[in-house]
Amino acid sequence: MQCRLIVPEGTKGCYFPECIDVKYSDGKKYNGYLTLKSCDDNKTVLYLNGSILPSYSVAYSTRTLEIKSDSPVRFEKYAVCIRELESVSVERWENVYHSSIPCSEIFSVCCTNLHRIEISGKHVYIPSENMIGYRLHQKLLKAFFIHKKNDEYLYWFDCTVVDALFSDNNISQKIKIIVACDVLRSTESLFEDISVYQKYLQTHKRYALILCDTLPDEYAEFLIEFLL
Repeated sequence: MQCRLIVPEGTKGCYFPECIDVKYSDGKKYNGYLTLKSCDDNKTVLYLNGSILPSYSVAYSTRTLEIKSDSPVRFEKYAVCIRELESVSVERWENVYHSSIPCSEIFSVCCTNLHRIEISGKHVYIPSENMIGYRLHQKLLKAFFIHKKNDEYLYWFDCTVVDALFSDNNISQKIKIIVACDVLRSTESLFEDISVYQKYLQTHKRYALILCDTLPDEYAEFLIEFLL
């Protein structure tokens, strides 16, 4: 159905996270992709009208983001694009292959503070940029992408990306300890073999405990409980 989009004069090819005014030819108003349910300095709750998050559609300035939907959610490339974002949760994820949705990364490269991702009740922790540096954080962001598996299903997280970084001999012991902490705090079923990370912390127990004085509380508390 044709619809009329009213935008500021001179606007060309821009995407609006919230529609300014869209009306169908029959007079009904279009609700847009997203409805803002609540927002404060630390948390934003959005409702998805439909089932697809378009590219660059989630660009609210917030540290914590929650996306609710009545339908399972599908992502287009770089659907989430928030520099301040630290934690994101998506209520429902559609884990079924759709040829119309290409393989693509969920989070934009600007999501340098992203630390906790929860989708359909399963969560993954990754160190933020200030913990491991921009280059390594960018590598970990690539673990969150829509990809086909067994020619049938789509998956939103690929643990082999994290495994490859962890096995890199050029990565320092400190960073590997931080990554191991986050893996072991994540949902175990998302990883093929967490014993590698468990053994690494046990092998480097002395150094890991020394690091507790310099690491954020969430890491120090986990290490002390895990190792002692």
